[in-house]
Order: sequence, then structure tokens, then C-alpha cells
Amino acid sequence: MRGDAMVGVDGTRQQYAGTYACCLRAGGGWRAAPEIQILLYLLPSGRFHFAGAWPGYELTVIVGHWKAAEDGVALRGVGRCLQHDVLPLMGAFRPCACRLAASGAEASPVLVAGDDLRGWGLFGRVGSLHYLGLGRVLPLEDTGLPESWSAIAPWIDQFLGIPN
Repeated sequence: MRGDAMVGVDGTRQQYAGTYACCLRAGGGWRAAPEIQILLYLLPSGRFHFAGAWPGYELTVIVGHWKAAEDGVALRGVGRCLQHDVLPLMGAFRPCACRLAASGAEASPVLVAGDDLRGWGLFGRVGSLHYLGLGRVLPLEDTGLPESWSAIAPWIDQFLGIPN
């Protein structure tokens, strides 16, 4: 178990708390496609913030609660595509839930999405998210998303329309 593990609001060890990321390069074509960034912030409080950004194509945001499960992490929340080049995927808040299996060393876990969640754009892709550390934020330029660890929880509230 990592030294930065914390006890969550439900009394369970939040050994997976921290920042996870995956950067992809879109395939092919005659011009260089922008890099796809997928970020998952698991707050020690049990809340999470997911952001998937592919500049010019997609920006998906999902927030909610997470908990450590026997084999990894369970996420339950709501989200929406704020920008998408396929209009039917944009729209109102929608509920979502998924499980991410844990693999790798406990000091540097990898969370793996094994199921394709159709209709969720970058959130629905199958793949790996690598642990970057607790309190680390990778700003996504020109998105209005949080740029510091302390800004994530208030941003979640604002996204959900919860007054301060």
C-alpha cells in the first residue's frame, strides 16, 4: 500500500486516491492530429472527476463518487459531453457507472477499463490509466476545467449546480 493512502469518508482505505492519466495520439491522416488526454482524479474524500479531451473533437466530463473495490475501483456519477463532433453524443447530464480493474505494483497502480461503454466517447474507451501521484493536476488548456488539486472539489460542485 502506498504511503499516501488515506481513509475515506466511509472509513475504508482509499489506497487508489490520486491522479491517473493516459495520453494517446490519434491515428493516421496527412496532418498531425492533436493529442488525446484522459484524466481521472480520485479524491481522498471519495469523489472523482474524469476529463477526456481531444482538442477540436471532444470534451467529456464526468463527476461522482468512487470507492475501492476488491479488484480495483468502482465509479458512479453523472456526466456529459461538453463538446463532441458527433452531435447525438452531446446533451444533458446522464448517469454512468463502471469498474476499473487494478494492475501493476501498489506504489504505481494502473487502472484498466475492460468494458467499452458505448455512447460515452473517451470515457467509454477500453484502456489503461497510469498513476501520477496524489495532488498532481495536468491542466487541459482552454477547457475551463480545474487547474489545481484544491480547485477540483469546488469545480465538481459548480458542475453539478451545488451552491457553495
